[in-house]
Order: sequence, then C-alpha cells, then structure tokens
Amino acid sequence: MSVLEVQHLTQQFLDKRLYDDANLQVNKEDHLGITGQNGVGKSTFIKILTGQLEPD
Repeated sequence: MSVLEVQHLTQQFLDKRLYDDANLQVNKEDHLGITGQNGVGKSTFIKILTGQLEPD
C-alpha cells in the first residue's frame, strides 16, 4: 500500500533546476531518509510534500 506518491515533480529556482520529472513512491513498510549537500533541495522537497510550497 502506497502512503506517499510523487509523480512528475519539477522544481527550479532561477537557473538552478532541483528536480526534473522526479517520481517517488513510499509504501507503508518502507523507511525514507533524505540526505544531500547544502543547496540541493532537501528542505524544498519537504516543503512541497507538506504543502508549504507549490511545485513548478
């Protein structure tokens, strides 16, 4: 059973593209971690998922 599904997510700030047609599915039994260097879009991704920011 899917608890989170992201389809065709694209996000860009000025000339920096963070995501380009990203797809993700998280199932009930899955564990999810988000890691990466500063400025790659981790916080932006969380804000999109929680509705604080609208994706492109």
